[in-house]
Amino acid sequence: ELLVEDNQRVSAGDVLFRIDPRPFRIAVDAARAKLDKTGQSVSGQVDAVAVAEAALERSQAALRLAEIQYRRVQPLAKSGALPMQERDKAQARLDEARSSLKKAEASLTKARDELGELGERNADTRSAMAALENADLQLEYTTVTAPADGFVTQLQLVVGSYARAGSPALALVDTSTWRVVAYMREDRLRGLEPGQPARIYLPAYP
Repeated sequence: ELLVEDNQRVSAGDVLFRIDPRPFRIAVDAARAKLDKTGQSVSGQVDAVAVAEAALERSQAALRLAEIQYRRVQPLAKSGALPMQERDKAQARLDEARSSLKKAEASLTKARDELGELGERNADTRSAMAALENADLQLEYTTVTAPADGFVTQLQLVVGSYARAGSPALALVDTSTWRVVAYMREDRLRGLEPGQPARIYLPAYP
């Protein structure tokens, strides 16, 4: 959508042209959906950590019970009050409880590593938020406004043109500030002093 003509005067903030925003709106919706999905994934990882913590507590309780049972059985088996087979069974249960505890600790460590930080500090969440912010920014860029008061010139757009990154679409002559570049002959530099008044004219607009 082209809202200006060549040599038209514009004010700062005036819309110059708009790029078709539909692909960029779709990108914003996709980025927002990905952020929502990331939130669900993080929530699932939080649940996984809770499950691993509960499993660790059960393993710790099972190990304490196996240790108590072994301490009860071991002296009785040694004195002959119980067959040695009972001591071997208690030892096997103790070894199994220790192994289960190690597995539970490893599972909890893995679940916590996969989760990472919570909230906005979570790496996946930060990545999804940055992608959404970038998509919003690209959508914002589809509306091009005048950065200053001035005149539109060298307009190279018509409705239906493709805007290409790095290719100028138009030029804006800023009328809020002016700079004059003067080239002097060397034999005249001796007569110039700072603060000396000068009269300037444009040959094109005498």
